[in-house]
Amino acid sequence: MSVIIDCKTWTGKAAAHESLKTALEFPDWYGRNADALYDLLTEHPYQVTLKNLAAARENMGGDLEVILNVMRDANALEAVYEGEMPGKKKCWLLRLFGKRGE
Repeated sequence: MSVIIDCKTWTGKAAAHESLKTALEFPDWYGRNADALYDLLTEHPYQVTLKNLAAARENMGGDLEVILNVMRDANALEAVYEGEMPGKKKCWLLRLFGKRGE
């Protein structure tokens, strides 16, 4: 599953997990924590692109890094953008991550 998630709504850890649950169609029993996120990300081949990460970085601090590290460890990140995506104003590519299986 390939999805783009706008991180502007990530005002804290709970909001970030709820956004991930909705975008990635996680089941209702999703635990909304790092371990549960890793478990579900490794069950299916997710390719996630995060945009507007700078907004989440301002709101979440270290909690954001925990989520990003889990996503990296699960090999689920496709790309991460501090601002909007390419073709939009003020686009900054933070990092590009390999696809699952490469």
